[in-house]
Amino acid sequence: MEVKKHRRLTLKERVIIQTLLEEKKTKENIALNLSKSNKVILLEQRGTGMSLPTKFDKTSLSIDLALDDINAILDKLEIDKITLLGHSYGSSLALIYASKFPEKIKSLILVSTGIFDLDSAFITLCNIKSRLSNQDGKKWETLYEKTYLKKITESEKKELKYLYRLAYFYDKSKIKEYLKRIDRPFNKKTNAILSPDLMNYNFDFKRELKNVSVSIDIVIGRQDILDFMAYEYKIVKPEINIHWIDQCGHFPMFETPKEFYNIINKLLN
Repeated sequence: MEVKKHRRLTLKERVIIQTLLEEKKTKENIALNLSKSNKVILLEQRGTGMSLPTKFDKTSLSIDLALDDINAILDKLEIDKITLLGHSYGSSLALIYASKFPEKIKSLILVSTGIFDLDSAFITLCNIKSRLSNQDGKKWETLYEKTYLKKITESEKKELKYLYRLAYFYDKSKIKEYLKRIDRPFNKKTNAILSPDLMNYNFDFKRELKNVSVSIDIVIGRQDILDFMAYEYKIVKPEINIHWIDQCGHFPMFETPKEFYNIINKLLN
């Protein structure tokens, strides 16, 4: 398990563990920016970056093991409580952790909230098409059907991945710039194990969310394909604060960095 600490001795003793199943550049971008005025611990999840297991199976990769990793870090660094920040998959993991270990959480900051079940996954798929042009949407639908039927070629897989990425962003004209910042070889083995584990995890989202007593702030783009999840959170727990960012998709740290970091720093300070 790879861990990096970004810290200056004069900073406040506030700790953020960023739990992301995302690209290394995305994680480090947030950590480095927030470390200017906070102590940041960047946890690279099992199966990503330099935290690769010797074998990829359920004995080395699971949601429960990911939760254990957070506890192991806190114990090693002798930290009692943290502000937990998670993006996408990381936000789902952060909420699960907070529900299981409430005594270790100061507050939650959930960026581009992730999903927990197959119903939410289906809505996300529908949103992907709606975020694309008519032509790209039809192409995405055709390629997705080919994937389902196992009749898709390697070149078509690359095109489908590109369309997925395109739907993540509001400003499509900058897609090449964004892809340089978030793309990396996709670890299919990790995703093949952790995604189903999350979807099938014994976690009642509505019940557990009600039981989380710490403050929860959601930071999300209005054009995010997962924007509906913010409403789901708010319906269950009305006291949650939602910070909407206009003209922004799933990666606010890249599309609207100034507004994103202004919000995050205000929440931390």
